[in-house]
Amino acid sequence: MPAKYLIDRRLGTVFSAVYGFVTDEDLLGHQQRLAADRRFSSGFNQLFWVRDVIETTVTGDCVREAARATLFGPPSKRVFVVARTTAFGFARMFQALRAGKDERIHVCRTMDEALAWLPLAPSDLPLAWARRLPPRASPSPGP
Repeated sequence: MPAKYLIDRRLGTVFSAVYGFVTDEDLLGHQQRLAADRRFSSGFNQLFWVRDVIETTVTGDCVREAARATLFGPPSKRVFVVARTTAFGFARMFQALRAGKDERIHVCRTMDEALAWLPLAPSDLPLAWARRLPPRASPSPGP
């Protein structure tokens, strides 16, 4: 299944990712599994990595259905990290549909921006998500 998540209770954050070929069933199934997970709390933040989607048949109806469900609540912050224009549009649609629900949702294109918005440090990321960070420049040697 091209959707997975990891719950970090210490950080109060759900790290979600979809990848490969993604369907409506994948997204809604991810949401249902997360809602049923006893470790999940509606007050957690979420970092949702969508940059590894190669192709999708996700529909606007799916996004509307996902937006109707209230998994996260105050004071949650949710960030979607996307690459493709279609995914960006669906994430923004989700954001608009959730407006006024006491959630703070942000859509961006880089992990650095997502981390700054949550805020999290790169060292907070689980290894699988840390690999999605661009390499850092080495400090230049001193004089």
